[in-house]
Amino acid sequence: GADNLCRSWMAQWSMGVDGVICPFNTTGVRFGRSMGSYLLLQIHWNNAQLRSNLTDHTGMRVYYTPDLRPYDLGHVQVGQQEVVIPPGVTRHEQSGGCSVDCTSSLLPHPIYITTAHLHMHYLGAGGWLEVVRPNGSISTVFHADPFHFNKPDVHRLSSPVQMCR
Repeated sequence: GADNLCRSWMAQWSMGVDGVICPFNTTGVRFGRSMGSYLLLQIHWNNAQLRSNLTDHTGMRVYYTPDLRPYDLGHVQVGQQEVVIPPGVTRHEQSGGCSVDCTSSLLPHPIYITTAHLHMHYLGAGGWLEVVRPNGSISTVFHADPFHFNKPDVHRLSSPVQMCR
């Protein structure tokens, strides 16, 4: 499955991730006026043991400044929402992507991938992210095998990977 509506959002957090969404001082998220007029906080809880004595202290802190950072931060979801695994198989590969139409609308100019992680809930056992260039060359951004939903690896890349339209 490709595209899945070319999703984009300001911030994303998953179980086991430290929560830092903007690790670079030179990076920020444009907000206000023509770039968005409200924030939506969506929370998914996981109470696998069905305990009734849990208390949540979830929150999000947003700092607003009129001083724009040199680089804009963005988050993009690539892949599919619905995974169908045939019954009885011990291994099943699933792939997802972002079409040229989607990247053309999301990428008005080259962008740089600095951080990436997988989000597969308990269905996934491993995975990777590749960038396929217009000339057909493929660059592997990261490889995560094994994958653990309760403590997923966040890959902060030592060298940013450029993506073009």
